[in-house]
Amino acid sequence: MEIRGCCACCCMAMRVWNMFGGTIPILAPSGHVARVSETCDVCGDCAGRSCPFAAISLDEQEKRALADAAKCMGCGVC
Repeated sequence: MEIRGCCACCCMAMRVWNMFGGTIPILAPSGHVARVSETCDVCGDCAGRSCPFAAISLDEQEKRALADAAKCMGCGVC
């Protein structure tokens, strides 16, 4: 299930969540967790612009993106 009804530019809850690193429990995760495909080519689209919770990072050594389940809120934007 993908939830695409909010963006980091105008959603105050998302802004506060990111400002305090997810330490203020104002959002509830959807249950969906980002998963990186085995065919990841480390383009950076999912980590850079797409993830509003900074839950995806790039691992240049392993040549793939990594999803942090603790940061992922399951918005489905990735």
